[in-house]
Amino acid sequence: MPIWIRPDQLLSYTLSAAQLHSLGADAKAVSLLKLAVDLKPLPSSQMEQIPLERMRVVQTISTLSRDSSFRRTVLSSYNNTCAVTAAQLQLVDAAHILPVGAKGSSDRIENGVCLAPTYHRAYDLGIIYIDDRYVVRANEAKLDRLRALNLNGGEAKFMASLGRLSLPRIKADWPSVEMIRQANAFRGIAL
Repeated sequence: MPIWIRPDQLLSYTLSAAQLHSLGADAKAVSLLKLAVDLKPLPSSQMEQIPLERMRVVQTISTLSRDSSFRRTVLSSYNNTCAVTAAQLQLVDAAHILPVGAKGSSDRIENGVCLAPTYHRAYDLGIIYIDDRYVVRANEAKLDRLRALNLNGGEAKFMASLGRLSLPRIKADWPSVEMIRQANAFRGIAL
């Protein structure tokens, strides 16, 4: 049976080739792998019918495929440009507004924003947040804790870039206000 590899999955394939090829004789695992690569839901009833080792491979491929698709969609929508700093230089990430582990999170475009890595990390740590008018603001409570620990070096320069997000041209690609509100509640940011 021939094997096709998505270009964005080449590294994952090379790291998992032996395990993937061992699945060739298992039609159930192969059909689940096809669903995973096609970004379709994995039926739990079918997942329970394959051995644990194969289940892990299918889940890993599913996660990598979703991550890659989300990244590609968000970066394209924002023209590979940070929504805060307007930097490109291939130095941008596709950030989930509501984190992946949070209830209600998704890999849909309205749960994504393009951020430079430092701003992505600051967002994930709750140092900055997005309000429901698409303005990036400093989380003063978090900054007060960092100031108390004397860990606020460069704060003024970092915060100088904050302001209204640069949004995609297509309004349907804009972040969901509901996702923003859920993300702020998840991070304990009181507005």
